[in-house]
Amino acid sequence: MLCAPHTIQVWGIASFILVRFCQSLRLINESRSTLSFYYQPPHRSSTGRKIYEIIMTAISKSDSKRKVSSPYIYHFTRTIDAIIGILSDKKFNPGICKERYPYIKKEFIRDIPMVCFCDIPQNARKKHKERYGYYAIAMSKKWARNKKISPVIYLRNQSYLAESIKAIYNNPLIAEDIKEQLLNYCKPTFGFEYVKKCDAWSSNRVRFYDEREWRFAPVKTSELFFEDKDIIAVYVKDKNDIDKISHLIDRDKIHITSKK
Repeated sequence: MLCAPHTIQVWGIASFILVRFCQSLRLINESRSTLSFYYQPPHRSSTGRKIYEIIMTAISKSDSKRKVSSPYIYHFTRTIDAIIGILSDKKFNPGICKERYPYIKKEFIRDIPMVCFCDIPQNARKKHKERYGYYAIAMSKKWARNKKISPVIYLRNQSYLAESIKAIYNNPLIAEDIKEQLLNYCKPTFGFEYVKKCDAWSSNRVRFYDEREWRFAPVKTSELFFEDKDIIAVYVKDKNDIDKISHLIDRDKIHITSKK
């Protein structure tokens, strides 16, 4: 009978073959449903959990090499308390964010209730984590589509697209709620970031385009609910944080990883 280290090594090779097989069938592209179909990690087995981590790591690394987007979307936050609140309520609560629209008129600023996500592969999230926090929840894109979450439209001032959106906004024949909904999903390619805790705009220009933002920002604000099956993984800053959230999710199906 093989001892645990050998078992893990064998399973590591088998996991690599499984990932390659799934990729050849174009099955690993959106969510963890393919992985779940083949393998459900045992809750109490450390070996089983290790195998699961090997598979997830292989998928993540392979995906980051293949394309510039991620198979999932990520909601980042700065505190474990925020993660606890989200997982306890099984919902994301929209927060008010400010956006500027200089291509429509000077100093045109709107307050928008929204929930923000990013579509950035693992090997390119360093700056994003430094800006938005080291805690995150990864959600499936299938869930995102069902909830009508969408990538934002990045605009450069004085572009044809910016001129077109300005024309739409100034057209009296177009319903106001349609205009509002359109602007809710527009964001400058470059710009100054609004710092909520300071109630002021940053003096540093940010390339928002690198954030690959997806946004939930309906005109009629609503809560954004989810189920455990919609969660791919939870990321925390410290191993001590894992015990604080383990009871809030299905550990048989949801992976928790820590920075330290």
